[in-house]
Amino acid sequence: LRDTAATTSNDSSLPSTANEAGLFQFTATGTPTTANCVVNPNTKQCFPYTNISGNLWQATIPTGNFDKASLALLKYIPVASASGTPFSYLQPNSQNFDEGIGRYDQGIGSKDRITMRYYINKFHLVGVLDPTNYLTYQDQSDITYQTALVSETHTFNEHWLNNFIVNYQREGSVRGPLPGGIDVGDLGVNIWQPAFPSIQSISVSGNFSFGQNPHATFKRSNITLSDDVHWVKGTHDVSFGFHGELARVDVVNQNGQPGQFTFASTTTNNAMASFFLGYMSAFSQSAGQFQDNRAKFIGTYLQDSWKITPRFTVDYGLRWEPFIPQTDAGRMGQFNPAAYASGRISSVYSKAPAGL
Repeated sequence: LRDTAATTSNDSSLPSTANEAGLFQFTATGTPTTANCVVNPNTKQCFPYTNISGNLWQATIPTGNFDKASLALLKYIPVASASGTPFSYLQPNSQNFDEGIGRYDQGIGSKDRITMRYYINKFHLVGVLDPTNYLTYQDQSDITYQTALVSETHTFNEHWLNNFIVNYQREGSVRGPLPGGIDVGDLGVNIWQPAFPSIQSISVSGNFSFGQNPHATFKRSNITLSDDVHWVKGTHDVSFGFHGELARVDVVNQNGQPGQFTFASTTTNNAMASFFLGYMSAFSQSAGQFQDNRAKFIGTYLQDSWKITPRFTVDYGLRWEPFIPQTDAGRMGQFNPAAYASGRISSVYSKAPAGL
């Protein structure tokens, strides 16, 4: 058992009360031009500006131009003073580790020996959700890995030995935000959102950013059976056996579904102004990752170690291990750009977005 707790120090330039009033500072040598002033992305002209002192200028953006979703976000992050001094904060990072192992060995008569072993490893990352400061937003995560093995060794006589093993492995992990959070739909952004609210990424270049992994579950398991026979006779040490495995991977991952929003100085020359205007430089949204993979692995072998002389041994053998492609339990996805452009909805999945 091991617990660790740490914090990560961060500095962010936050929206200020001056920004809320429509005031945005910039620097320019001489009279500002569209190359360095705060530009209106609709007219491509400078917003009205005044000189503060020297090369420092201040643009005024009518607050009626502000994006409602951007203003709604201000309720969930700290707002700086009029000067917009960088804000320092700590992001908690608390992790727990638990590990356990057990083993049992038993001899049965003079010819059999059985071994049983169980191992478990658990990890927990503590989530953080402060509705007044989403800069400290941290998803939670739980990972549990287990393996169990049973082995039986039987000695037939001084020439023959058999070893039989059954092994089961399982890993399950769940990650995602704590319940009770928001998504961009709560801010008024009119795009589809997954059922479990989360913010994946909102970034204002050079200023502030936050977001974490959306909800996801990963389940991996496999069961393995193997049997190995050893035969020793004279100068030969012969082995042959079989290995078989059934594996599955089940993934329900909402990664990409909440959307990732980036605001930069592109077009406006001021990333914070772009944020208040709701003018994104980049946006991405995807359909997530969903898998129900099933796989089979088999193999058999025969090998011999032939000691021809005390100083010369030849090892040779043959192994057959066919490739069997993995399959999905029945899921398939398709995105059709033409259907998306025309707004055509699937007739089978009527709630799916156009083109999907």
